[in-house]
Amino acid sequence: MYMNSYFYKEIRQSNIERRIGVVNGAFFGVFAAMIAFLAHMAALRLNDTVFAAFYPDLIAKDCFAPLYIYIKVFAFLSVVYVLISYEHIVLGEIKSNRWYLLAKMGYSTKMMVSVKLLVQMILLLYAFIIGFVGTVGMATLLGYSFANVYLPALFLAGVVEIAFLCALTTALSVLYRFRSAFFTRWCITLTEAALIPLSDLTGYREALSSKSFIVKNGPFAPFSPSVSVYFVILLALIAVLYAASLFNAKTIAMYYDEPLENTDFTLPAGRVLARLDHRNGMFYLFRRKSKSLAAAVHMLIVVLVASIALFTIVLNLFYYRYRNNTVVKVGDTVYFLSDREIVSGHLDDPHIYKNDFLVFKAESDAEQIDDGKIVLIQNGDKLEAVPYAADLKDAEILGKLDSVSRWTGALVLMVCNTEGIILFLVLPLLTLLFFGSIKKLLEKKPVPIE
Repeated sequence: MYMNSYFYKEIRQSNIERRIGVVNGAFFGVFAAMIAFLAHMAALRLNDTVFAAFYPDLIAKDCFAPLYIYIKVFAFLSVVYVLISYEHIVLGEIKSNRWYLLAKMGYSTKMMVSVKLLVQMILLLYAFIIGFVGTVGMATLLGYSFANVYLPALFLAGVVEIAFLCALTTALSVLYRFRSAFFTRWCITLTEAALIPLSDLTGYREALSSKSFIVKNGPFAPFSPSVSVYFVILLALIAVLYAASLFNAKTIAMYYDEPLENTDFTLPAGRVLARLDHRNGMFYLFRRKSKSLAAAVHMLIVVLVASIALFTIVLNLFYYRYRNNTVVKVGDTVYFLSDREIVSGHLDDPHIYKNDFLVFKAESDAEQIDDGKIVLIQNGDKLEAVPYAADLKDAEILGKLDSVSRWTGALVLMVCNTEGIILFLVLPLLTLLFFGSIKKLLEKKPVPIE
């Protein structure tokens, strides 16, 4: 396996251990493209919501919209893939120190780290390109308008996200080799999550999500330091993480790990195992896998997925009742989705736009309501939100306005359609249905010691 080239050895090994060869890599990319198109089709329903005000280019029937959503979906799925398949990619081999003998045979540890990083990038880039081309193809078949100018921008944005993820996972595995995989997984999750507010604060997300900005200023305008320093920060972090990996690579093969390291073993009562750290001459107890912690994590995943599915069901029930002009009331609170723009005559009431989510407090006594205050009334067989006037009858008033949430209204419309139900209900339920099979497939069997 090592005779021809260490690079080809890694390519062959990746297809065996990671189970993500040509077919699986293509499926990964196509699956991400399908999820992106489902999200795009659901977003098209948000034409008259606050989403359209903030992201007008993402609700247009243009190739830009599904492509932008695709790079975000692929970045998310890539992080999920790394977290689930941690032991099957770069990280597990580094942590278990399988390179000890290779280094003694003359292989450069820096070269091995670099090749591992390169192979990991190639595998994800292959899947990314398949999905990117597939997204463009689906948009073209649907007759979406198309412009070459934003393709390089979106493609480069996706590639840099992949490069950062690969550099991050490799560096964390080298730097925290004696830490648990659980610790490293949390580091990856928190670091990737921190990029979201960073892109907002630096203006990168706003520039990259604007098709008109890219068309006007060129494909590489969002990456200019004068527009946003996010891209420069990301490149600097990639360079630092790669340099840290190379710098610490030489320590990988200096010490030999016992074969029982990082395994789930059983010992007689009162017996413990420890390893000797030759760097400081101290003994350290082996880290045991916490079954209770693993069970808690699995339960957290189940609860999270079930909550998403339940939330989707509740929103769809609300929307069904709203569409049938039925009062949605919980206690003394009434919920309503505005069907038009309303200008209030009351200083405490905000300007209400179409599809805003309105919360009313039940109030049937007209004397307790100020003139101009937005109230919910029953007008025949139809519910309406209108400014209060003296000619309204007490029996018609169902409640007075308490609060307004524009983004909740957009979320209701996105979830309560065929595409939204597939995204937020069918896929989570399928995940729960096959959770046991997926868990067994990904878990390693413990090796007992007699």
